[in-house]
Amino acid sequence: MCLVLFGTAALSLTTILAALDLRLSGILAAGFAVYIALTAWSVLAGPSDERDHSRVPRGGLLALAGAGALALADRHLVVASRGIAPDDLAVALLAAVCLILAVRAPRLAGRPFVTGLALAAYALICVSLISGTRYHSDAVANVHRAAELVLAGADPYRSVDTFESLDRFGIARTFATNLEDGTALRTLNYPPLAFLLPAPAIALGLADLRVLYAILLLVATLAATALSAPRWRPYVLASVIGNVVIARQYVLAGIDPSWALLLGASLVVLARGAGRVAWRWLAVSALLLGLAAASRQPSWFAVPFVIDAVVRAHGPRVALRYSALALLAFVAPSLPFLIASPLSYLSGIFAPIILPLEPHGIGLVRLGADGVLPLLPRGAYTALAVAVLAAAFFVARYRRPSLVGLPAVALAPLYVGWRALQNYFAFGGVFAALAIADDDARARRRLSSEGEVSDAGR
Repeated sequence: MCLVLFGTAALSLTTILAALDLRLSGILAAGFAVYIALTAWSVLAGPSDERDHSRVPRGGLLALAGAGALALADRHLVVASRGIAPDDLAVALLAAVCLILAVRAPRLAGRPFVTGLALAAYALICVSLISGTRYHSDAVANVHRAAELVLAGADPYRSVDTFESLDRFGIARTFATNLEDGTALRTLNYPPLAFLLPAPAIALGLADLRVLYAILLLVATLAATALSAPRWRPYVLASVIGNVVIARQYVLAGIDPSWALLLGASLVVLARGAGRVAWRWLAVSALLLGLAAASRQPSWFAVPFVIDAVVRAHGPRVALRYSALALLAFVAPSLPFLIASPLSYLSGIFAPIILPLEPHGIGLVRLGADGVLPLLPRGAYTALAVAVLAAAFFVARYRRPSLVGLPAVALAPLYVGWRALQNYFAFGGVFAALAIADDDARARRRLSSEGEVSDAGR
């Protein structure tokens, strides 16, 4: 867990430094490299029998106090406040409580009042980010406009125009995603759940989708914390709150986090049902996996890893049924658009893969674009990413890590790809933290079972 928190801290600090000086893009790429490598390794390394569990609660409290400070510092960089703001007071209170408990009563680290205080402070930071800014990316503008169009009975894959979406929300057209030749990508390029999920909220009058995304993030963090053993809860909280990229991408920029939440839920259900014959666990996991794939494309990279895990645990026949159910859940939200205009739909959701988009991101391609390294042809980055993805797949197959941590491994190869956007990797630390907590829980259950067998044999 120390590696995960170190990687998260390195990522947040380099992100803050890069925000202070845009010329520090190289240090940002290095911060992401450290973060991605450490989170993936933490998952692949598996459980350790040498952990000093007596230090776990105290370390988690200190990490949570530091996470709150990082999140607040980054918020002040984005949205300045006059005087003392509510989130300043909340983070100060969180830090004071964590430090006092770390010294006097670390056993209370997993109590609900600590979780509640941490989430309240984070919620206030999110409120400050949303209230102090407006939409400034084509991702949220296109999704919002697509939801409005589908509510009006139109097909977003044929009707969305990125320039019109940007104009609708007062965003400069320079924020559109460009192709290699400099022209803008003007069509909708997200799977349908990205706009179908927020459509009811917009119908009810929601004017800013970031409010919905912040709520989803807070609810998911609460659920992940509740599912973890008490001693690991501060670490899970710190992996979210202390990662400023999560707040910047999924709250401030308004990128939809539902793909990661659905993918995480699928893996948690699959892990909870491991070793059980009841089909309901696999069915729920498969449905959630299909919905994650129907939400946003990054989840697609985790699908082969999950299917392979099901093959190894339950056999090919069960895995085939699992895959069929996941495919059904993926196709169901797409059917109206696939039937109405298959070409528009397919060219939309596969645009990030098949179209020659401009090189962009925080990985090797960023270093190439900035002249730190040679900028290679797009095919070279694609081939390198595919090779690293294949290597990661076979390493994961050999190491058999916790199911919950698979996305941290599956998405890591994108760092060497042509498009290595920050939001692809933001949740890697969270998945790694949950995997470590899951490994620990499984190890304790195994030791408890072995102890019962040993006592029975006496």
